[in-house]
Amino acid sequence: MPLPTPRKGEEQSHFVSRCIAFEKEASPGRPEDQVQAMCYEAWRNREIGQMRQALGEGQGQGGPRQGIGGAKYCRCLKCGYEMEHNRNTPCQETKCPKCGSSMIGTNIKKAS
Repeated sequence: MPLPTPRKGEEQSHFVSRCIAFEKEASPGRPEDQVQAMCYEAWRNREIGQMRQALGEGQGQGGPRQGIGGAKYCRCLKCGYEMEHNRNTPCQETKCPKCGSSMIGTNIKKAS
């Protein structure tokens, strides 16, 4: 069974507790540290899923075009730094000015 996903507005501590309880019931023999690691990873991956959903997967079948293409913002997944996307450079090729990691494109502005 797949792990649960974070609910909209759910706090990290609540999600991780819910996830651990779910996984313990689904896989009772799995070591505790492995269950915790899986649940924290699921929490961290929620933002990637939100970014992909906001950006879309293309035109779809008969759907409208999604604009000029590309993201409005570039966000560092390591430190969370966010900046406006330079249309001439893919976000994946942009290094975070704060920590030097690669960035990812998103159309969702991170709440300040």
